[in-house]
Amino acid sequence: MSSLNLVPLLSKIMGETIELLAAVILTVAAIKTIFGYFNGKNKNDLNSRHESLRISLAKSISLALELLLGADVLMTAVTPTWNDLAQLASIVVLRTALNFTLSKELKTEHPTPKQQV
Repeated sequence: MSSLNLVPLLSKIMGETIELLAAVILTVAAIKTIFGYFNGKNKNDLNSRHESLRISLAKSISLALELLLGADVLMTAVTPTWNDLAQLASIVVLRTALNFTLSKELKTEHPTPKQQV
């Protein structure tokens, strides 16, 4: 097998591996959120626990979106057609918009403390 044939194959394998990793991250985050929600010992602490779980899930979703975007770019970069590029552009716009919205909501709901200089 020549090295020219090996590059698209490796690109596809790496892209699919990254997609699988993103799916694992989402699955683990969903399971942790569900168990965390129903596993609370103190019912008075429901609001703070809910907020904490929500932020943790949102961070995991954001990470998974970034991984999926990278996987799509990797799989398209080797031998793109105009159709592939159009699909990639659509995916990039949608996932970036989702990630931007999610990041903005996280910053609004859970601002990070400013560092003192």
